[in-house]
Amino acid sequence: MDRGEAVLETLQASLPDWLVVLAAVVTRLGDVWVLIAVGLGASWLLAWRGGSNVHGRIEPEVDSEESSPRSTARPEFVEGPWVLGLVVGGLAFVTALKYAFALPRPVAVVAVPDAIPSALVPLYVSSVTIDGYAFPSGHAVGATVTYGLLAVALRVGTPRVRLATAAIVAGAVGLSRLVLVVHYPADVIVGFAVGLVYLVGALSTLERVSIDRTTASFALALGLAVVALIASGFSPRSIQYVALAAFGLGGWLVGRRSVGSTGATVGRGWIGLSAVGLVVGALGGRLGIVVSGAVVGVLAAAPATVLRWRLRKMRGDRSSR
Repeated sequence: MDRGEAVLETLQASLPDWLVVLAAVVTRLGDVWVLIAVGLGASWLLAWRGGSNVHGRIEPEVDSEESSPRSTARPEFVEGPWVLGLVVGGLAFVTALKYAFALPRPVAVVAVPDAIPSALVPLYVSSVTIDGYAFPSGHAVGATVTYGLLAVALRVGTPRVRLATAAIVAGAVGLSRLVLVVHYPADVIVGFAVGLVYLVGALSTLERVSIDRTTASFALALGLAVVALIASGFSPRSIQYVALAAFGLGGWLVGRRSVGSTGATVGRGWIGLSAVGLVVGALGGRLGIVVSGAVVGVLAAAPATVLRWRLRKMRGDRSSR
């Protein structure tokens, strides 16, 4: 399978050191924990802004006894960390694909540029010496999904500007993988395509399901993480995604008690999902990963709590008038 070896060799021979240094910085925008942090931050922002996007919002209703609109919070319109759920799902999806294709990375390694200070050499080396399979590019998939979600979910600027910005960022991350010679061109191109297909398919699914979008997104992430777990033979990364998805879903179920879920149902769900994370971590010898998943789960419950506080404040302001 020709993945663009000749193109990569030509590219490697003609790149200036400053571009390699820039690529080492840009590529960090596609690192797993950066993408997860971006997804979590976007989820918090959506909750704080009170649901200004089309995928879950507080809709104004006109009271029959009052002429002014009032905001209500129905369970299906509560903002949750659905963005984070889809990010984790995308990362799990590409992990499963990597092990399914099992194609190696380029053998060549880019030398350390003279322009990099000695204190930053270890950071640079970690960017260009990567284990694991190469096809498709996880950075290309993750960046396409995460920054594409930001373009869809956040109401900042015009849709055209948001989509263009997301495309530029994802494209820069993908190109950085070629400059650093950790992927072949085909890995990156297919990564963009996989990320786009996943993004469109996941958003379409969330629009059609009867359950709330956050529950659906984390359920999708958990299912894909289990597939990645099996395909990879309990790789550390797949265990990480199972823990994140399980605790994220459990954290959301606890958080949405404030909008109508029964305590018994939520309690059983939380215990069950926590058990999934603990068992997977124990079997893989990676219990430390479960701790990080638990932290994300707690943070995932926070948007519902924030929204509940805002609604109470809004109602209190209206009643005092």
